[in-house]
Amino acid sequence: MCEALKELMKDEIEAARKKAWEEGREEGREEGREEGITEMIYSLVSEGDISPEKGAQKLGISVEQLNSDMSASATPRRL
Repeated sequence: MCEALKELMKDEIEAARKKAWEEGREEGREEGREEGITEMIYSLVSEGDISPEKGAQKLGISVEQLNSDMSASATPRRL
């Protein structure tokens, strides 16, 4: 973009940048919440507070997938 056009559109450009940043920030927060819920369910299952069947149901996956995901998780767990 030429400098004159940048100057004319600076408010619009800044608004678009701010909107994109805010959307990205909110997406990151949502992903963090989802990961936190998943980790909490892994913890509850591994500690025996809920059954693997209940944990899988809460996550909307099969028990086999839950066991596989927990095994692959960075946090060591007792299965």
